[in-house]
Amino acid sequence: ANSPIDKVIAEVESVSEVAQAIENGATDITVTTAPTTAATIEIPHTLTAEQAAKEISITLPETDQQVTLAYTTEQNGQAPEAVNITVPTTNKLIINLPESTVTLNGTSYTAVEATTAGNTLIVPEGVTVGKLNVVKGNVEIYGTVTEITFGKGAGTVTTYATGDVATLKKAIELIAQGK
Repeated sequence: ANSPIDKVIAEVESVSEVAQAIENGATDITVTTAPTTAATIEIPHTLTAEQAAKEISITLPETDQQVTLAYTTEQNGQAPEAVNITVPTTNKLIINLPESTVTLNGTSYTAVEATTAGNTLIVPEGVTVGKLNVVKGNVEIYGTVTEITFGKGAGTVTTYATGDVATLKKAIELIAQGK
C-alpha cells in the first residue's frame, strides 16, 4: 500500500537546529542563515522505521564555508533512507551519511567528499561538481563532474548521462578502470 507523500516544511535559523526539526517530524527543512564558520549539519540517527522511510530535504543559503553532513552522535534508531541537499558552498561539501542515499541539488559545487555506504550519491542533471572524492559508496552522475577520485572502499559510478565531450571521455576512462 502506497502512503501519500507527507511533506512537513520547517524553517530554522541555523544549521544547529536541523536535527531537532527532523526529529520533530519535518521533512523539508530550510536554514535561513548561512553559516559564517565551518558548519556541520547533523542528521538524526534516532528515527523510527516510519520516520526513516520519509525523504528528507535540506536547503541552505549560499556560503563560502565548509559544510559537513553527518549523523548525530546518539544512534539509538535509524537514519533517513534518502536525503536531498541543496548547499551552495564555494568551499568543500563533506557528506558522511553511510546509511543514506544522498541527492545533491542546486547548481554548482567546488569540491564534494562523499561517504554513502552501499548507497548512492546522486548528482542530478544541471548540477556541476568540480572535484568529487568518493570515500565510500556509489555515484550516479547525470550532471557534470570535472574531476573524480575514489577511496579504497568506494564502489562504482553506475550511471552516466553526460552533457559534454570531456565528461564523456572521463566516463569512458572510468568504465575502462572498472568504476
